Amino acid sequence: ELRKEGVPIEDVSVGSTPTAAYAAGVPGVTEIRPGTYVYNDIMTVNLGICSLEDCAVRVLTTVVSRPADDYAVIDGGNKTFSTDAALEAFPYYLKGYGRIVQDERLTLAKLSEEHGIIKTEERSIGLNTGDIISIIPNHVCTTVNLHDTAYLLKNGRIMEEMPVAARGRVY
Repeated sequence: ELRKEGVPIEDVSVGSTPTAAYAAGVPGVTEIRPGTYVYNDIMTVNLGICSLEDCAVRVLTTVVSRPADDYAVIDGGNKTFSTDAALEAFPYYLKGYGRIVQDERLTLAKLSEEHGIIKTEERSIGLNTGDIISIIPNHVCTTVNLHDTAYLLKNGRIMEEMPVAARGRVY
């Protein structure tokens, strides 16, 4: 409408991973900025945009304590995982603060600053102190922003260490 009124608008920039494929075809849009699409995450999985196999980021944590049969404590809390989306609510219906790759019956149920609590409905959680847990974050954009470094893997081996150059940057 502004263009029709003679206002010169050169750039129309839109964002959003779920709408990126459609926004690119909208007349007048000159730029799309989908953020999550590079990695995908549990939010995009729950929206049906991708599968778990399409999620490129994993956060590795270590079990630091197992005080009861049905839960374990890991060394990743809300300084590691994003907490910006409501759990078990529209539109994502997230179960916990990330998806535990090793066993979907486990839930990253609670977070403090430095630690997370993994719970299970089973009799035994099946984890021991020292176990490494791989977790796909609910929201990868904010999770990546919480870290200084990312590690690129190929066939399970670290191929490159990459600084997160824009960490904490808001312009």
